[in-house]
Amino acid sequence: MIEQIGVHRVKHGDVTKGIDDLMKGESADIVYSDPPWGTGNVKYWHSINKRQTGDVTTGQDYSEFLNSVFGVIKRYAKNIVFIEGGNQWINQEIETARKFGMRLHTTIDLNYRAGSKLLPMHLNIFYKNERPKVSQEYLAELGASMGAKTARLAIAPFAKKGGIILDPCCGMGYTAKAGVFHGMHFRGNELNSHRLSKTKAFLNKNLGT
Repeated sequence: MIEQIGVHRVKHGDVTKGIDDLMKGESADIVYSDPPWGTGNVKYWHSINKRQTGDVTTGQDYSEFLNSVFGVIKRYAKNIVFIEGGNQWINQEIETARKFGMRLHTTIDLNYRAGSKLLPMHLNIFYKNERPKVSQEYLAELGASMGAKTARLAIAPFAKKGGIILDPCCGMGYTAKAGVFHGMHFRGNELNSHRLSKTKAFLNKNLGT
C-alpha cells in the first residue's frame, strides 16, 4: 500500500517484491538504509512482523535478500548510497554491491548501543558513477557519531532541498528524519506496518513544501 504524506511517500511492502509503485519513475539523489544483518536477522524481523502485525511472511536466505536490496538500489540510486550493517557480513555486503554496479568509497567503523553495551557495526559508502569528494574531517565526524545522528551527518554534503532520499527498509524512520532535517523529500518502504506507523507519524508532522 502506498501513502502520500505531503511531499513524502511511503509503502507498506516487501522490498523483495520491488518498489516501482513507490518510486513512480523517480530516482533517488541519496539512498540510506540499515537493512537486516544476516539470515538470522532477516528471519527475526519476519517473526517480529508477525508478532506486531499478525502478517505471516517468510524470512529468506540473506544472499537472496541482499540481492533484492541492491537490485532496488541499482534501479533507483543516482550515485551515492549509504548502507549500515553488522561487521560479520561486511564482505558479503560489499561483494553484492559490486555485483550490482556499486563501488566502495569508504567503510566507517561505528558502534551501536545494545542495552548497556556498545557493539561494533559499520557504514559503507558506495557510489554508482562518480566518486564523491569528502574531507577527512567529515569521515572523522562520522566515525564519532552514533544512531540517528550518523544518518544526518552522512548525507549532509550531498543533501539538497527538494531532492529525494530513499530508504528501501525504512523501519521507524531515522532516514526520514535525516532527510527532513536537510529539506529532502522522503521515499520509504517497510515490511512491518507497526514500525512504518512511526515513520508516518513523523512525516505527518513534517509535510514539507
